[in-house]
Amino acid sequence: RLLTLINEVLELARSESGQRAPSYDSIDVDRLVAEVRTVIDPKIAANGNRLSVTADQQGPCVSDASMVRTILLNLLGNSAKFTRDGEVTLQIVAGPGGVTLSVRDTGAGIAAADLERVFEPFVQADSSTSRAFGGSGLGLALCKRFCEQLGGRIHVDSEPGSGSTFTVSIPGASVAAADAPPSQARL
Repeated sequence: RLLTLINEVLELARSESGQRAPSYDSIDVDRLVAEVRTVIDPKIAANGNRLSVTADQQGPCVSDASMVRTILLNLLGNSAKFTRDGEVTLQIVAGPGGVTLSVRDTGAGIAAADLERVFEPFVQADSSTSRAFGGSGLGLALCKRFCEQLGGRIHVDSEPGSGSTFTVSIPGASVAAADAPPSQARL
């Protein structure tokens, strides 16, 4: 847990200071899903959850695969943590227009008053959340920061007791951006 916390703090600090610029390349959705599942499947199973994945690559997609992977790992990790004996669903659609990720769960959900706060660093939905579930409150802040760096956005719909749906939309970068040095790449 301490290593994860340190890595999240460092990633957020690098991103906010401009030291972590996007590195654009083609995304292979099948490979991305396989890499993410290697890490997430044990977390999903630990709470008796089931994961269903729908991935549709509708042509070449250029973005920062590392940032997209980090976003997926954080969103799926949260769903696995806050869902017990339930369902977690991942839907990915990628193509020349960009990538859209949707992570839906049947977990605890988030109160309406806390929906925007969950994207702030070191903030969790309420004080009992960190005691009951652990975590640093950095994962969603990092997701939001990476989305913004990639020219995208993240949105959450949730209802306490009914689960949450996090939707990420990231526009595709041009092929020229993929070939440019990271400091010159633009969406």
